[in-house]
Amino acid sequence: MKYRWEKYFLPVSLKEALELIDVHRDHVKVIAGGTDLIVSLEKEDSFIAVIVDISRISELKGISVKKNAINIGAGVTLSAIEQSETVRKHVPFLAKAVHQIGSPQIRNIATLVGNVANASPAADGVLPLLALDSTVTLLSESRGERKMPLSMFLIGPGKTSCNPEELITGVQFPVPDVRARGSFEKVGLRKAMNIAVANVSIAAEMVDGTVKNSRIALGAVGPTAMRVPEAERALNEQSINEEEITDTVSDLCMQGCMPIDDLRASAAYRKKIVRALVKRCLKNLSSPVQEPAA
Repeated sequence: MKYRWEKYFLPVSLKEALELIDVHRDHVKVIAGGTDLIVSLEKEDSFIAVIVDISRISELKGISVKKNAINIGAGVTLSAIEQSETVRKHVPFLAKAVHQIGSPQIRNIATLVGNVANASPAADGVLPLLALDSTVTLLSESRGERKMPLSMFLIGPGKTSCNPEELITGVQFPVPDVRARGSFEKVGLRKAMNIAVANVSIAAEMVDGTVKNSRIALGAVGPTAMRVPEAERALNEQSINEEEITDTVSDLCMQGCMPIDDLRASAAYRKKIVRALVKRCLKNLSSPVQEPAA
């Protein structure tokens, strides 16, 4: 039998899900949309002892604004994020990034938190979240709730800091200042349904043409999606209209990334692409990002 699992649970409450995860903690795979799971099950030796499907839990399906933070639950689909008025108003570049993940059919099922939990270095949905200085909320039956920065949560390809008994319940980020701007750009091998050769997201506040509080995230050029503190420091308090500044920042990003050669691109090509994408994102910061087509 090619597709194998021993037990499948479909809890309808958060409490029920946490109890199941706690009992089966060393053997459980939690899914919301399951789109990544389907890919992994293509491997002939794949076997999952216990699947806990959280897609029916209403408590995890909301997008809300509380205490000046936007909260996206673990059950919120990519399509719901695309169409969210809250997301389009405050962080349209996140909607743009999500729009580039898979097909409409996939986006109707897959979740943003699933994109985070999968911990792919090339994940399009993760880049804007890093640029927004997001945190991840984890919950367990035995230890309760804890939060940690997304930048610390991602520890390697397919690896996160989520403990076996924990469930990721959502991601949060501060509501951007009215002066905030954000951008997302990627390069793939085709125009649609492509895995990024490299992707970049930048968020910052623009005050009279000067950059404040910049955050730069790079994807597909290291073991995890990554921030570039050196480039952020070089960009802060500067004008992105000065070519010397954009050259310096893009060069620092190119030097700070750690790409590999693979079937999609060489490491050298990825570095050049990162430099170009950073420049493109910086140019975009001078005006609001356009929303993706509905």
